[in-house]
Amino acid sequence: MEKEILKYLQDGISIDGNPTDGYTIFTIRTQHFKISSLDELSVERFEKAISDFKKREELENELLKQMESVQHDLDWRGFIDGKYDNPKQ
Repeated sequence: MEKEILKYLQDGISIDGNPTDGYTIFTIRTQHFKISSLDELSVERFEKAISDFKKREELENELLKQMESVQHDLDWRGFIDGKYDNPKQ
């Protein structure tokens, strides 16, 4: 394993899986990512996983911003008061 990779492991790492089915790697900075072989754990692979995670976060934040305007238009009180309940008779 490359010595430079240690900076990606300093906050901990979780590895689940096996050589047949592949592995799921988890770190705080990358969250979950998949690899087929432990030989794939490299500085480049961690950098890609970090970049992918940042992109997902940006997309999720953008979606949440777009949903804010929709949430203001919904009549949440109707749901809370049971106005939209449809119990089976």
